[in-house]
Amino acid sequence: MRTITYSLKNNSGNPANYYNDVACLTNNILLKAKEDLFPVIEDYILFIEKHKLEKLRTKEEYLFDLLNAGAISRIYCTRALNLAYPEYFILANLYKLRRKIRMLKPPIDWFRGLMGTYSLMRTKPSKGNDTFSLNNFTKIIRWMEATGEFREDVKRFKLFRIFLLSMPGDKTEECLGKIIRFARWFEFESNEILKRYTYNVDNYLLENYNDHLWKEDVIFCGREKTEYHLSMAGAEIMNRAFKESFKSTSRKAVLLPSCMKLLPDKKCKAKKISLDYRCSGCSPKCNINKYTSYGKENNFEVHIIPHSTGFTNWLKHFAAGKDIGVIGVACPLNLITGGLELKSLDVPAQCILINYCGCKTHWDKKGFPTDINFDELIKTIHGENSLIPGCLN
Repeated sequence: MRTITYSLKNNSGNPANYYNDVACLTNNILLKAKEDLFPVIEDYILFIEKHKLEKLRTKEEYLFDLLNAGAISRIYCTRALNLAYPEYFILANLYKLRRKIRMLKPPIDWFRGLMGTYSLMRTKPSKGNDTFSLNNFTKIIRWMEATGEFREDVKRFKLFRIFLLSMPGDKTEECLGKIIRFARWFEFESNEILKRYTYNVDNYLLENYNDHLWKEDVIFCGREKTEYHLSMAGAEIMNRAFKESFKSTSRKAVLLPSCMKLLPDKKCKAKKISLDYRCSGCSPKCNINKYTSYGKENNFEVHIIPHSTGFTNWLKHFAAGKDIGVIGVACPLNLITGGLELKSLDVPAQCILINYCGCKTHWDKKGFPTDINFDELIKTIHGENSLIPGCLN
C-alpha cells in the first residue's frame, strides 16, 4: 500500500519494528524528563492538588502535556502571533456551533475553510521558534482553539496556563525555557528514531498540500512531521499510563475507523445500531470483518465509528461510567485527541495506530482500506507489556 504521509510498515513490511522503536523513544523521553522536567511536573501536581483543579493524573501524563505545549509552540508560534482576536472569536465560536448543531456543519465547514486558510495560515509554520513566553502561550492557545483541531489539547494547555500565572515572572521564564529546550531535544531525538515511518510527510506537504487550501481540513492535513512523532510517542506514553485501569475492566471494546472498510459506504452492509455501526460480515476480505469475527471468538466487541466528530457522543452513550475498556484505533493526527477525550470521560483505554492513512475524506481521492497490526491488537487486548528490554542500548 502506498505511503501518503506515514506508514508503520516502512520498507520492512512489518509494523512490529515500529512498536519496538516507539517504545525505545518513549523510554528515552522518560529518562531525559527525570533530569529536565520532573521537578517542574512535581510542582505542577502539587498546585493542582492544592487547588483541586482536576483528579490527579500520572507524572507521565503531565509530562506529555508539557512536551506537547513546547512542541506545538515551536511549530505554530508565528502563526498564532499573527491571528487577530476578532478572527479567533469568530472561528472558535463557529466550531462550537458546528459541533452543537450538526445540520449546520456543511455551510460552517465551507466558511471555516475560507476564513481558516486566510486567518490561520497566512504565515508559514515557525520551524523551530523558541520564543516561548506566557503572552505567546496565551496566543498559541487561542490559535489552537480557532482551528478546532486541538480541542482536548486546549483544555490541557489552559490548565497549565493557570499554573504559570501563579508563578513569579522569573520562575515562569525558567519553566518555559526548560519546556522549550526539552521540545527541541524531542524534535531531534524523535526524528532520528521515527523518520523512516514518516519520511513522506515533507513530500506530501510540498506536492499535495495546496489541494487542501480553502477547505475545512486545511490545518489537519498540513501537520508537520514532528506532530506525527509527538502523537506516536504520546500514544505510547498514554498506553503505559492507562494500562492497569484498562486491564481491570471486565468488558473490552475495539473502536475501528470506517477507513478500514473494504467497500465504500453505499456498498457496505454494516448495520447502524444507536450511534455506531456493526459489521454484518458481507465481505470475507474486509479488515473490519476480520477483527469482528476474531472478537466474537475471543470475547471483545468491535464497533465502527463513522467519523471522529461522533466520538464524544458515542463514548457518553456507550462507555462512560461503565466497566468497559476501550481500544481506540486511529491515525496519529486523531489519536491524541481521542486518547485525551477518553481520559476526560474516565474511560479506561488503550490506543493503536492504523498502519497508514488512506481515507477518502482527507488523504486519497478514491480512498483505500487501512489496517492495523493484528499482533499489537492481541497484545493490547490481553494487556501485555509493550516495554522492550534493552532498547536503550
